[in-house]
Amino acid sequence: MERYHKTLDQELIALKEFRSLSHFKRELWTFDHQYNNWRKQEILDWMTPASVYHNENQFQ
Repeated sequence: MERYHKTLDQELIALKEFRSLSHFKRELWTFDHQYNNWRKQEILDWMTPASVYHNENQFQ
């Protein structure tokens, strides 16, 4: 969670100027989608968070 927040701050919040709350929500949804479905993470053995979450073998 802490790594997610650091990345969120560095790659979204610090770099963009948001026109409204709805604009921020759209940008956050896009960021979350990319982060969870496309960004492979070293700590997850180079898998995406979504692939780990949806892999039932990870939770046995």
